[in-house]
Amino acid sequence: MSDEKPKTLGTVMNNIYFKSNKTLNELVLRAGQKQFNEINVIVSNADKNKKLPHSNPFRVQASIKQCLQLGITVNITKVLHNFLQNRTLQIRWRNSLSGTKPVQKGLPQGSVVSPIFSICFLADFSQILDVDVEYSIFADDIFIFCAHTSLDHISKKLQNTMENVYKWCNYWKLNISPEKCSIADLSKRKLQSIPRITYASFPLPWKQTIKYLGINFSKTNQNGVILKTIRSKALRKINALKSIAYKNYCPRTKDLINLANNSICSLFYYSCSITNKFSETQYKGCNTIQTMALRVALGLPKWTPNIVLMKIAGQEVLSKKSRD
Repeated sequence: MSDEKPKTLGTVMNNIYFKSNKTLNELVLRAGQKQFNEINVIVSNADKNKKLPHSNPFRVQASIKQCLQLGITVNITKVLHNFLQNRTLQIRWRNSLSGTKPVQKGLPQGSVVSPIFSICFLADFSQILDVDVEYSIFADDIFIFCAHTSLDHISKKLQNTMENVYKWCNYWKLNISPEKCSIADLSKRKLQSIPRITYASFPLPWKQTIKYLGINFSKTNQNGVILKTIRSKALRKINALKSIAYKNYCPRTKDLINLANNSICSLFYYSCSITNKFSETQYKGCNTIQTMALRVALGLPKWTPNIVLMKIAGQEVLSKKSRD
């Protein structure tokens, strides 16, 4: 990968500013009037001796440029731009309200915009991966993996990728704690020597298992074992659902279906990037869990056909929904 940073609105170094009569809002408006490749990164009446504003303008502009490159309309981009500007927080304790404090990093949890902006922010992450290296992202968890017959080949690919990740994080001003990261060998072969993979010159710790999407990955924990673990969790929750469904106060069927979806079927939705690799035979076991939960929620007998069951519940088959 070339050391040259991508030509986006954020490529200008943070300590360099240019004088201009354009404001940040005018820059975003200008993006809709001209092609974003022609936009100059400028901040109104700023120079390198001035104190940085609450949010780094170059990083904000780079994020806005990325949204435009992904095809997001100008009007929505304006909303996203305003969403990142001049944010503050306050804390209420009983009848007391603290003073305001500027928020310089991150996105507010619970906001509808935050997940969308997070996806846009990570859109170019795949470009920093070396050849033969794949990844999976869920929220702030990133799982990077590589498969090959040669251990040396894997070590070089992963090391190159970690160096690129370090450059990418520096560019976007992200801090990663390498001591909280881990690396593991998931093949059935026995390693003769343990390769040294580093991030920012810090060696990543090797572990026997890696937990991702609620699943423990190890040499012995393959697809069949993973499915068995998820099924056992789901069955325990189905037993809990039975104790609720058969109470004297007769909970509403709608609430029971929501419980079945949000607490039982969600186990498979949450880990769909992993379970999507299951075979059709293994996926049938997942569908059985769904039908068991819905029969309990609807109070229908075991001999009820699955087609009728899914139609009454207004649900889609779990395996199909996970893969879609």
